Amino acid sequence: MAILGGESLSMVKMALGGAQKSNNFFTMILAKTQLIPLPINPISIIATNLPSRTISKIQFKDMGTTYNIAGDTTFGDWSITIRTYQFIDYRQIKSWCESIHAPMSGKRSLPKVYKTTCTLSQIDHKTGLPFTNFIIKGVYPVSISDIKYSEDTSDLITFDVTFNVDDVITL
Repeated sequence: MAILGGESLSMVKMALGGAQKSNNFFTMILAKTQLIPLPINPISIIATNLPSRTISKIQFKDMGTTYNIAGDTTFGDWSITIRTYQFIDYRQIKSWCESIHAPMSGKRSLPKVYKTTCTLSQIDHKTGLPFTNFIIKGVYPVSISDIKYSEDTSDLITFDVTFNVDDVITL
């Protein structure tokens, strides 16, 4: 489960009907600029992962011997699976994507406009307090999965969002 906008834990419990499980996550996306149309409604994240971290190696040779030293650090993508009761969450993330690049007009935004910082907190299901926190910097969506419709589809909507990230800091 995620909170995008700072809603209280009790509000989210009430909205989603029931106590929180130990594997639920809450996240808040913080805008660096007012131009980003960020989600502000409670969003239920049912699955997430922390981005992988890779440190490249730089090789250099000295008198016939090859040495390896640490190079640049890069981070993998951050994926979340969202479960929601309304299409508003999907529309808000889609709007964020369109603010990055609008295919019909060809307009593109600058990174300082669409990138933001996200706080990911794992909430203790007994106390309702965060016990693990991460700051994820340079966040922006790179893909939104499809939503499948069928006759037996419930009111719940589930879709995946993949974000590109610049840095992950553990608090």
